[in-house]
Amino acid sequence: MLTAILFDDEKPDFLMLERYLRDTGRVQVLGAYRTYSGLMDAARNQKPDVAFLDVEPPEKSGLAAARELQKVSPETDTVFVSACRQYALDAFDLNAVDYLLKPVQIGRLMRTVERLCERRRLRTGEALEPPSGFQLRCMGEFNLYDGENGFLHWPTQKTQELLAFLWRNRGRTVGTSVLTETLWPELDNVRARNNLYTTIYNLKKELGRFVGEEVAISKSSGGYQLFTTLKSDAECIEELLKTVGQGEFEEDLRRYRQAMSLYTGNLFGAEDYAWAHGAQAFLLELFQKHGMRLANRLLGKNRWREAQEILQYLLLRDPCCEGAYILLIRTHAVAGDVAETRQCYMRYCKMMQNEFAVTPRELDEILGKAGASARNVHKPLDA
Repeated sequence: MLTAILFDDEKPDFLMLERYLRDTGRVQVLGAYRTYSGLMDAARNQKPDVAFLDVEPPEKSGLAAARELQKVSPETDTVFVSACRQYALDAFDLNAVDYLLKPVQIGRLMRTVERLCERRRLRTGEALEPPSGFQLRCMGEFNLYDGENGFLHWPTQKTQELLAFLWRNRGRTVGTSVLTETLWPELDNVRARNNLYTTIYNLKKELGRFVGEEVAISKSSGGYQLFTTLKSDAECIEELLKTVGQGEFEEDLRRYRQAMSLYTGNLFGAEDYAWAHGAQAFLLELFQKHGMRLANRLLGKNRWREAQEILQYLLLRDPCCEGAYILLIRTHAVAGDVAETRQCYMRYCKMMQNEFAVTPRELDEILGKAGASARNVHKPLDA
C-alpha cells in the first residue's frame, strides 16, 4: 500500500481528498498538514511514497514545498492539486507525477494512484498488491485481459459476441437454437449451425492459448455452457451496489465510490448487442438509483462538493438522466454558485427538448426543495 501526506490550507479540501484516497483501498494517508513546517517534519521523519500538495497555500507555495521535499525525502513523489491550470508547467518542471484540478474527481484520482503504484513497482520491484491475473472486463468494453500479454485477440466479432452471450448466461446451458437465432438471425438453420460450430472451435482455441482452464466452454446434449473462475468488473459492481444501503452511511459511500471506479462505461461499451440492452439498462438504473440517493444525503449534510462529483459522474455515464440533472441543479444552488446553477438548468432544458421533446420543469419547481440558500439564483449575476 502506498503511503501519503497531504498539504492544503483548506480543511474541507484535504478531508475530501483523504477520504477519496482511503476509498481507493491502495493508499494510507499518514497525515494532512496545513503548515509548511508540519509538512517538512512529516516528510523528513516518515519518508512517504507521495505528497499531495496544494499549489497556493498562504504560508508557502506548493512549488516551493516540492523543491524542499526533493532535498529532505528524494524518494517521495509529488502530485499537485490546484483550482487553476496556470501552474501546471512549473509543476511538471519539478518532475511532478500528476497535476489534479479541484474539485478532484475520483475517477481521475484512481488513474493517478495507478501511475504512482506503477512507479513504485518499477523503482523497488515490489508489487503493491497480489497480481490479479486475468481480468474479464465488461464495463465500457468486453475483453479478456492479461497483465503480461495484453488483450485477447478475437478472430472475428462473432467470436467476441459469442463469449459475451455465454458469459451473460453463465451457470446455465444455452441451447444451440438459442445461440444460432441470437447471433445469426438472418441465416437459415444449416448455415447458422455451421457458423456456430466454427466460432465455438475458434473461441475454444483462443481461450486455451490465452487463459488455459480459467475459462472453459462445455458441450452437452442441450447446448453449451461457460465455466469460469474469473469475476468480471460488472459482477463486482453488482455486488457492491447490492450492499449499499445496508450499513453505515460512510461505508455505503465508500462502496459506491468503488463501484464508480469500476463503472468506466456501460455494460459491453460500444458493442451494441441487442440481447444485452435489458441488462445494460438494469445495471445503469441500479447505479443511478444508489448514486442519486447518496448524493441527496450528501446534500442534506451540506457536503455538496461530494454530491456534485457523484452527479456529474452519473451524467457522464448517461447524459439523459433527468433525476441527476435536477439534483445537480439543486446542489449548485445550495453551494451558492448562481452562474453554474443557471448554466446547468439550461443544459437540462436543452436535453429534455432535444432528447424527449417535452417541456422541462420550471427552475422554481426544481429549486423548491433546495432551501433558502437557493434564493440568490434568481438575482442578477452582478448583484
